[in-house]
Amino acid sequence: MMTNSHRFSYIIFFCLLLFSFIGFGQKLEIEKRIRQDDFPVKAIQYLEENYGLEGKIKWYTEESGEQKSYEAKFSREQQLYSVEFYEDGSLMDVEIEISYEDIPAESRSLIEKKWDHDFRKSRVRRVQQQESELGRRYEIIVRGKKDKNTELYEYLFESDGQFVKSLMILARPDDLNLY
Repeated sequence: MMTNSHRFSYIIFFCLLLFSFIGFGQKLEIEKRIRQDDFPVKAIQYLEENYGLEGKIKWYTEESGEQKSYEAKFSREQQLYSVEFYEDGSLMDVEIEISYEDIPAESRSLIEKKWDHDFRKSRVRRVQQQESELGRRYEIIVRGKKDKNTELYEYLFESDGQFVKSLMILARPDDLNLY
């Protein structure tokens, strides 16, 4: 049985957590595995036309703040794909996991200048090439050390290496669904 002091402690904890989300440009995504039957029909048709539905496909809903989306994750020709859709089933973006070295050298140089400015030390954890109506971008998960703290961050860069945005990731690395 929960005492009033325990309830009060939980309320304070959740209020502090909420205020930290509002003030510091942090990212909290909640992915939940679902059945294919719960995925938008329009999105399934897109996947079938462009990738086929053979092989193992993992189906997810994703909530990030106010936005809800659907995501299909699968492997084709030894590359990991993540195809995300809006709630109505229209395409949001296609992400393909690539090597950091696959990014053109000029773009990498600008990216590394940004990290040199933001961190004392950094290490790339994952790179995805993102294709959407906005063109090609790179979404990069980096472990960065500022002062004494080391955290995970998600960076988004244009294809030419220009910085778009960054967010601190609140989940532990084990919580990330890498594909």
